[in-house]
Amino acid sequence: MRKRRLISIVCLLLLFAPIVWLYAFRGVYGINVALRRGGSIWPTVGRDDPRLSPAVRLALSGKVVGRLGSLTWAEPTSRL
Repeated sequence: MRKRRLISIVCLLLLFAPIVWLYAFRGVYGINVALRRGGSIWPTVGRDDPRLSPAVRLALSGKVVGRLGSLTWAEPTSRL
């Protein structure tokens, strides 16, 4: 009886270990991905897939027009 209880506790720990690991290292987002979506990705998404937004399709196409400009950082001044 004692041996059976020990085996069942070990099995439960082995079943819950991946969930604990996901929460510890990936947070709630990792658990939601694993439970809701099965941790899968879209392997069939192409560059012109209609499920993607126009901005994502443009970024994936490599045809982004324009040139990179210089970046200037300016902090807003507060008026007190």
